[in-house]
Amino acid sequence: MELGLQSYCLRGIKDNEAAAEAVKACGLRRIELCGVHTGWEDSTAFGQLAERYESARVSVVSIGVNRITADREAARSLFECAQAAGLERMSVDFPLDGIDEALSVAEEMSEHYGVLL
Repeated sequence: MELGLQSYCLRGIKDNEAAAEAVKACGLRRIELCGVHTGWEDSTAFGQLAERYESARVSVVSIGVNRITADREAARSLFECAQAAGLERMSVDFPLDGIDEALSVAEEMSEHYGVLL
C-alpha cells in the first residue's frame, strides 16, 4: 500500500507545480486532486493537468471529494475528467436529501466510465 495526499491539504498552495513539489517534500508520490487545484468543466484540460503532475513525478490517483447528486450532467463532467486522466477511482459524498437518486446516478456513471467510487 502506498499513501497519497489529498490536495485540499495543500489548499494554501494554488499553483499546481508548487503543489506537486509539496507532495514530494512530504515523501509521497501520489495525490487526489480536489476542486481547489482544478475544475471539472474541461476534461481535456484536466487530462493535461494530470500529465503535468506525472511529469513532476507525482501520480494523480483520484479526484475528490466530489458531491454526486441527481444532476447527471454535473456528474458526467466529474467522470469525464477522471476518464481523461485514466483514473480508476473517485472519492464522493452524497446529499441526504435525494440520496436515492444520487446513488442511482453514481452507479450509472461508475459503470459507464469504469471509475470506482
